[in-house]
Amino acid sequence: MADWQIRNPSWTRGAVIAHFGDEGPHAEFYRMLHAVNRDLFLNSGYSRAGRHWSRKSQMRLVNRLLARLARKGPRPIRLLDVGCGRGGPAFLAHDRWEADVVGIDICPYNIERAIQRTRQESIPQGLHFRQGDGTNLPFPENEFPYIMSIESAAYMPEKGDFLAEVGRVLSPGGRFAMAAISMDEDAAGNSRYALDCLGRFLAAWDMPYIESLAGYSDLIRKAGLESLREEDATRRTLIPHGKRLHRLVRLWETRAFYRASAWYVKRRTGANLDLIREQIEATCEAIESGVLRYGLFWAEKVEA
Repeated sequence: MADWQIRNPSWTRGAVIAHFGDEGPHAEFYRMLHAVNRDLFLNSGYSRAGRHWSRKSQMRLVNRLLARLARKGPRPIRLLDVGCGRGGPAFLAHDRWEADVVGIDICPYNIERAIQRTRQESIPQGLHFRQGDGTNLPFPENEFPYIMSIESAAYMPEKGDFLAEVGRVLSPGGRFAMAAISMDEDAAGNSRYALDCLGRFLAAWDMPYIESLAGYSDLIRKAGLESLREEDATRRTLIPHGKRLHRLVRLWETRAFYRASAWYVKRRTGANLDLIREQIEATCEAIESGVLRYGLFWAEKVEA
């Protein structure tokens, strides 16, 4: 990391587990999504013309990763999803790509929700979920021909350790795809305001720190992987997402509208809009400051 790059001093693994585990102040956002059945996918989405941050855009992001990941790759498709969340990407990979998927996540609540869905949909095989740490994967070397990770790297305490584990577990000739919330080194290094926005963003979402796009590229190579393609997807992800959030924040400036919204959210979902607003405003400020980027990466483990 650069000398000026900051870490979230309050970060702990426990905070991440609580964040996604329906506990604590930072779980309110996901509690609200769960109440309206919108938490199967937790990624930022990939936008085309039209609505953004709908399930359709979130599925588009997963399919974009998988389409290039599986192109000319080994068969059958046996896929490890690191940071699988509540199982949405794994279910999509299983249904559309006929992949045999193992999902791993540090949060027991996420795993419980994913397993519950497999039972609800009566899926007897092809989907497996278990608790585990992305920086210490509970699998032997060369175990998986495919690995993907969608926005989970931001929550890893050491990105290099995570990617080294990916390199260890990926089989020779196997492929890795990652979507990663990243940061802009120039913005953070040259603007105190942008750096402050980054700090508030990290605290709001319980992230220890985030790496730059170039930093991720270097760490992927150090993990023994050869880059196949990289995409700065900021304009397709964070920019439309930020515009949507900005419109919402502007509406909340009208006190009567905000009070009515808070009452409705509480009544409908049981969530506290005051706590959700803190997260959304921190995200909106970070995007508008230019300190956040969003990268898509595809790499291959060179055969020995």
